[in-house]
Amino acid sequence: MPLPDSEKSSLSAPNGVPSQCHSNPGPCNSLAAHFDSLARHFRSISATTTTEPVAQHTAHLTRLLSEAEGYLDSIAPIRKLPVEILCKIFAEACVLDRNAADERASLARADLLRLSRVCSRWHDIVMDSPHLWSTIQIKGDLWPKDPDLAAPFLRLLELALERTASHPLYLSLSISTYSPVTVEAALHRVVKHCGRWKTVELRIDEAHLDALASIKGHLPMLEYLVLYYYGSDKVEIFSVAPKLTVVDLMHDRDADDPHPSLPWRQLHSFTYDCICAYSLAPALTAMGNISYPGASFTISALNVVLHFWDQCINELRPMTSTISALHLEFCDASGTIRGDPREAGGLVGPILANLTLPQLEEFSLSSYGSLEDSVFWPSAAFESLGWRSSFRNTLRILELPAVSVTLDQLVQCLSSLASLERLLIADQHESEHYTSDWSRREKRDNTIMTDELFMRLAWTPDVSCLIPRLKSFTCLTFLRFGDEAFLDFVASRIPHGRSTIGPFNVHLRPLVSSTRTVPQQSIDRLSEWVGRDELRFCLSDTVKQG
Repeated sequence: MPLPDSEKSSLSAPNGVPSQCHSNPGPCNSLAAHFDSLARHFRSISATTTTEPVAQHTAHLTRLLSEAEGYLDSIAPIRKLPVEILCKIFAEACVLDRNAADERASLARADLLRLSRVCSRWHDIVMDSPHLWSTIQIKGDLWPKDPDLAAPFLRLLELALERTASHPLYLSLSISTYSPVTVEAALHRVVKHCGRWKTVELRIDEAHLDALASIKGHLPMLEYLVLYYYGSDKVEIFSVAPKLTVVDLMHDRDADDPHPSLPWRQLHSFTYDCICAYSLAPALTAMGNISYPGASFTISALNVVLHFWDQCINELRPMTSTISALHLEFCDASGTIRGDPREAGGLVGPILANLTLPQLEEFSLSSYGSLEDSVFWPSAAFESLGWRSSFRNTLRILELPAVSVTLDQLVQCLSSLASLERLLIADQHESEHYTSDWSRREKRDNTIMTDELFMRLAWTPDVSCLIPRLKSFTCLTFLRFGDEAFLDFVASRIPHGRSTIGPFNVHLRPLVSSTRTVPQQSIDRLSEWVGRDELRFCLSDTVKQG
């Protein structure tokens, strides 16, 4: 049986498949009708197999099925996605590797080019979406020294900038004294587009500051700056940036070196990465420059050299700041503490002793790497800071995810925080510490999430209640507490019958895998509270501490 002319024209049209596949987000009505027609034709062939040669029908079926296979891609589920959704998927799938060693592939955005080769529709979407190309990464140390060899790199950069059209740019630029002269041309290219810089990660030394001089006063879109600066000259190029609100600064400097000129009064969030203990005093000075209401300040101390710490403490000066959030992070990124780990307990106290924070609402202290569990809770220093700063009336959030603190120290701390609403605490891994006479190391159990703690945290209607306004409780735990003590704590905090607004939030994050069986009665009690919207309960999978 011959194929109807209407179906022949549809199948044989040279541009039929592309137009149906690529001009619509999903299969169009005509394509669906065409498949219905094919189905009817198949049925008609089957109905006449008794009157016509089987071989003829087999040939027709084979040809029709072969032609129909060409349409399968056009009805794949991904074809039904709108372009906007596809672009979001592409953006999530294509993230530049910060550690990539192939500079050409990075400049060319090889990840996007691979997507563009899947089909002509994807090619059009990728090439016509400037925001997909808006992240540009330049690593000067990977550029060739030979100008002829560097020319293709420069062309790829120019092409990437062209494809961004007028979209805001997310720029990562790393240039050091070891970078070849050829990369300066790339620097000049991106400087021409400084008016579109929105997020900038800049690693630079003073030798290349002059090349960036022209951007001063021409950063109307800059909102987020990550600045790693190595040098003693003052950086002034970011002093005027009307939308800049978030800064992450790493500055290899001494106390006498000047801070970069920044629009301090408008900064909402500031992180000071101290790559050595000597950077601590400048970090506290920077904290004093922040005056935006509700601002957050983070001190991240990396590669702490403990036996230099005492020398640096002498450089600290009393500082009053109006920040509302302070985060202290201590990490030995090298993986080896240089000095006795017992001394790590003295890292935090001197910092707190020099601060007055009358508007502080959030405080967190954490340690990572080989310092984990070695940063002891500075009870006396924190109590003094709380007294000077009126934490009883202001502090609402306290987070101690990786700090060595005893149960008594924690309770003493919480007893003076009447306004606290959110608490995060953690059990610590069993660790070894020197004895008081330094004669030997002994293991110490750092579990604080016990029945006793939950009994002390239970709400009571009198003045003895610890943190009476608690609304959210998160703990990283070894699950060494009993079900009854935990449930009694939760039941006491349920807002039923009290003026507290909203459900009580509990998040348990086990630090170890556990085969612990929870009684059905306990599950039923939790389910009942959740069902009445009195409790929001989350039990995470096992997490890695630190």
